[in-house]
Amino acid sequence: MTALALRLIETETETPDEIDGVVESSMLRFLNGETDGRDLFQALYGDVADEPVPEKLLALVRGTCRSE
Repeated sequence: MTALALRLIETETETPDEIDGVVESSMLRFLNGETDGRDLFQALYGDVADEPVPEKLLALVRGTCRSE
């Protein structure tokens, strides 16, 4: 279950079927090019997306990491 689904269940705002519909519609809008995917990313990853990227991983992605 996604982070969005868990948050919505905790607050009892929507049923699990309604939550699945929210995620599904976000996916379809993204795949159809109607959105940039931010809402889908937030729905799937929730608060994890707000965590900082470790410096070593950033260095690796930038190509500046050296083997130790």
